[in-house]
Amino acid sequence: MLGRKLKAIRIFRGLTQEQLAEKLGMTSQQVSGVERAESMNTSTLAAFAKALGVTEADIYAFGKSLPE
Repeated sequence: MLGRKLKAIRIFRGLTQEQLAEKLGMTSQQVSGVERAESMNTSTLAAFAKALGVTEADIYAFGKSLPE
């Protein structure tokens, strides 16, 4: 669920996986893997939040009505 929220926020921000990967110092394949994850460690979540310009709380709250 968190990965799907990160992907939705990335798209909302108008970023490609490649652009986000560059901000994070990762490969686009790593970004893709995180976006498919159901859960992640707090340091990964914090890094994505910072790169996307949101808080971790924003990520948890984003799209509460997204379909499963």
